Amino acid sequence: MVKWKEGTVPRYYTSEPIPKDNPGPVIKVVGKTFKDEVINNDKHVLVRYYAPWCEFSAMMDPIFKRIADSLSGNTQIKFCEMDVTKNDVEGYPAEGYPIIKYFPADKKDDPSYYDDDFTEDAMTKFVEKILNVPVRLTDESLRNYVSDSNVKPDL
Repeated sequence: MVKWKEGTVPRYYTSEPIPKDNPGPVIKVVGKTFKDEVINNDKHVLVRYYAPWCEFSAMMDPIFKRIADSLSGNTQIKFCEMDVTKNDVEGYPAEGYPIIKYFPADKKDDPSYYDDDFTEDAMTKFVEKILNVPVRLTDESLRNYVSDSNVKPDL
């Protein structure tokens, strides 16, 4: 009670259990693994903050995963996602969803928000600008990810 009156009670941060299997191409990040997966490495990292019941989050999911899949062999970039309804991280708040935050390889303390359209074309151009390489999306990578969403494009 004394710590509460003094204002020194530490804040509680929520976290899902650490995933046992996390193969990618999009790594599931939870509160307990955020700093290791996102901050403590020398890669560019894109984090998709989402809510599982959010329609816009669901629409973005196959696009984000398709781009990640197309770059799965690239060692300069890492794609992560975090359910903001079950996880939070000290110093790295998610102010809403869906949001994509970009953590540059050399400036992890200064992430920026992806602020363009949530379309495949716009997101691909954003990633190409980060890496300075073209991103090649295939029909096969699209087929891998539309099965889990409500988005059903014509192939």
